[in-house]
Amino acid sequence: MTRIVPLLVAVLIGIAYQVFVDIYLVALPDIQKSLNMSYIAANSSLILYLGANAAFLLIAGILSEQLGRKNIIIIGLCISLLGTVIILSFETSTGFLTGRVLQGIGLSASILATPILMDNYKY
Repeated sequence: MTRIVPLLVAVLIGIAYQVFVDIYLVALPDIQKSLNMSYIAANSSLILYLGANAAFLLIAGILSEQLGRKNIIIIGLCISLLGTVIILSFETSTGFLTGRVLQGIGLSASILATPILMDNYKY
């Protein structure tokens, strides 16, 4: 039973990453209209998300060696959740873009799920 938990967590993190990157792109034109955003501002949400994600991948890796992988994943998921709450709470383009950056920062820790799986499922 305890060996299934890391696998379940890794799968859920992978799903969250895909939702935050791919699935929302279908709704982007509707988001653009509802927030009265320009085409460039709406599309910059993906650039901001991926840029924040890439920048904080290195930081997440360094911190994971000091604080532990699980702790960084939990902190990252909390930051990502905060970004989602900001997006849902503020119906402005600034709130949307801020939330997307926080989601990118938070899910940068998702890369640490792979080493956790490798540690728990040695063959």
